[in-house]
Amino acid sequence: MVASSGRHPATLLAYRRQSAWERMSESEKNLSSAFNEDYKAFLSAFKTEREVTAAAKNILHKAGEGYNRLRPGDRVYTVNRHKTVVAAIIGKEPFGGGMNIIGAHIDSPRLDLKPQPIYEEEGLVFLKTHYYGGIKKYQWLSVPLSLHGVVVKSDGTAINLVIGEDPGEPVFTVSDLLPHLAKDQMNKKMIDAIPGESMNVLAGGI
Repeated sequence: MVASSGRHPATLLAYRRQSAWERMSESEKNLSSAFNEDYKAFLSAFKTEREVTAAAKNILHKAGEGYNRLRPGDRVYTVNRHKTVVAAIIGKEPFGGGMNIIGAHIDSPRLDLKPQPIYEEEGLVFLKTHYYGGIKKYQWLSVPLSLHGVVVKSDGTAINLVIGEDPGEPVFTVSDLLPHLAKDQMNKKMIDAIPGESMNVLAGGI
């Protein structure tokens, strides 16, 4: 490298990070916003593996399932135990030549109810839980929660249950300590401040 006698504007010499948003055209921004709104609506409507699987099945309803003979170009799918979806486009070459596989996880961090969850304390009804997924436990305290699940009756009939999503429905919460009662809690590390065993859902009271 040698010294240059030329004079360069500071803007050419300085490195500047630029957001992709600043480089996108208006049409690209509109497409991105439309995609994001659809994605937000999907996340709000389908919050468990079963709900996502049912939604995916509806999206794939035009595809066939259980073909006796597959032909190149066929679009097929199958559902496993109401929690997994496998969809495929049949190619022209034999499987021996390889295939392209895309795997995606239906991530559903949540609080699951224990098998016998209901108990009473101080005249209030609580539900015992254990958490699923990589959650930050402190984020689940003192916020409104909804109940999503499936109830299987003695005759084998399954009923999908959702409580707490629509206005006017009851909601649930995991109660937290008041600040002036939480001295010991505040002195703990974040990972230890909220024991998983204490994350019981307040479900009812007078």
